[in-house]
Amino acid sequence: MINALVIAVFTIALTVEYLVHERGLLHPYLILLPELMSAIAMVIVLARLMAGARAPLESRYVIFLVLLLVTILIGFVVQDMSTGAIVAGLRAHLKFIPFFLLAIVARFSPRDLRAQLLVLLTLFLVQAPLAVYQRFVEYANMMQTGDVVRGMATTSSALSMLMMCGITAIVSLYLRGKLRLPTTIAIIGLLVLPTTLNETKATLFLLPMALIAPVLFMPKGSRARRRLVPIVGLGAVAMVAFIAVYDYLIQYSSAGEPISQFFTDESAIRYLAADEGANYIGRFDSIELALQGIGGDPLTAAFGLGAGNVSTSFLPQFDGEYAAYYERYEVGMTQITNLLWQVGFVGLAVYLSFYYFVLRDAWDLARYGGQDALLGQIWVGVTTIMIFALIYKSVFAMNEIGYPFWFYSGLVAARAAELHRARRKQRHPRVASSEHLGGAPVWRG
Repeated sequence: MINALVIAVFTIALTVEYLVHERGLLHPYLILLPELMSAIAMVIVLARLMAGARAPLESRYVIFLVLLLVTILIGFVVQDMSTGAIVAGLRAHLKFIPFFLLAIVARFSPRDLRAQLLVLLTLFLVQAPLAVYQRFVEYANMMQTGDVVRGMATTSSALSMLMMCGITAIVSLYLRGKLRLPTTIAIIGLLVLPTTLNETKATLFLLPMALIAPVLFMPKGSRARRRLVPIVGLGAVAMVAFIAVYDYLIQYSSAGEPISQFFTDESAIRYLAADEGANYIGRFDSIELALQGIGGDPLTAAFGLGAGNVSTSFLPQFDGEYAAYYERYEVGMTQITNLLWQVGFVGLAVYLSFYYFVLRDAWDLARYGGQDALLGQIWVGVTTIMIFALIYKSVFAMNEIGYPFWFYSGLVAARAAELHRARRKQRHPRVASSEHLGGAPVWRG
């Protein structure tokens, strides 16, 4: 039942918004289905904790959750926010937490994880033919831009990040001998295709990261470098194909330019920071505007303008007091921008600590995790992509990325806690044997 809930939320997160907004096949209120799934997951978590279920979790994650909640509450009080904005803020920042906790209190077997992977891979592969249809059929009259090619994802950028995360998983499976080379090449080709058709320039940074990162965490003596040679060759072919397709398609855009020209003139700089007097805001500009917007008062700088207070909603009563800032100052341009406006420097630091904890635990699993080493190996690559995304997109607004990321981060945290406890027991058997009283877990940092 619990595994079915996890698979359902992954499927709903990637499909329901597309079916509501793009196809009009579902009622608009069904857009809240992922939040309903979060509520169900939270009920299961609380029920299991009250029943005495084991919850292997390092104390640093408990501190993270407490600090996150306290930071959000302080922002509510300091800004004297409306009830609607408070609800919107809680929804935005806490909706993924139940699945993070569910991965800790529930035990998922290898069979469960294989089922999840199969569903995710199927959902990812469906995006390739859909991307072809969107580019050359559905939006054939908009050949001047690849932004319309987003598969079932929220944006074209979200689609590209999902594909890169999928590639990291496939390369890890191949290196561990779980997939044959022809199958690996075919799947990677299908996952690269949507990122090529939507002209996501970040692919040139993300693809090498997705292909190379997994090899760094292979066991000694596994001859991973030999197995990596065809993957590197495939990556080179994919990069060349991306550039060729990008340069071909960009001719339909009056404002576009070949990828080589983008990186050799000032276009790349303008992509990050607009020229003075320009009518758009670059990524670095949006961060600078956020720093200016919250910098006038120490409390506001520390805790932001309030979670949900600088965002819009499809229901006007849930708009924050500073909702007008959202479009004007591109609050949703990057995740760092969004966090600075909403929860300030303290909130940003709290979230960055979470990324560090997850990356550290995934690293430990990849190195020493035994049967969980593959999970750690995949998650080091995925977390690295998510760290890059902090200055690329506002990813917490993307359910299709947020739900899998938080769930598997919780799974990594739980498996790493068990690993650390086992290693401590090996080093200090007497001390480790007294860490439990009546089978109850002990939180450790």
